[in-house]
Amino acid sequence: MHKNTHTLFNILLVVFVFSFFPTQNAVAGNKEEAIKLFENKQFSDALTLFKELNASAPEDASFGYYYGVCLVETNQFGQKAKELLLQSAKSNVPADINFFIGKNYHAINQFDSAMAYYTLFKSDAKSKELKATKVKELM
Repeated sequence: MHKNTHTLFNILLVVFVFSFFPTQNAVAGNKEEAIKLFENKQFSDALTLFKELNASAPEDASFGYYYGVCLVETNQFGQKAKELLLQSAKSNVPADINFFIGKNYHAINQFDSAMAYYTLFKSDAKSKELKATKVKELM
């Protein structure tokens, strides 16, 4: 009887401990869902997921990029968006990051910085991206 109780206790302990660690599949599932929401321009919904993903893997620059863009696209401009986007810009992320950095600076009235990043974006962007973002008007 004592041996069975001990074994049951160990099994429950292992289950309890591992329930606090997200599995790789759960993270992958959240990432896929978050990207799908992002691509469908459902930035408010994607924001929550990318915030969680970024917290669980802050070294992944793509999470910082998506999280920062979601903040900007939901008009949550400021220091957090700036930090996320500037840090992510050091890695291999989409070139439109310069537009979102510029847009964040623009919204917080740092116009010289906004112009610098809009100019960087404009020099790399395709005409379709320039039209979609209306960066010329913002400049």
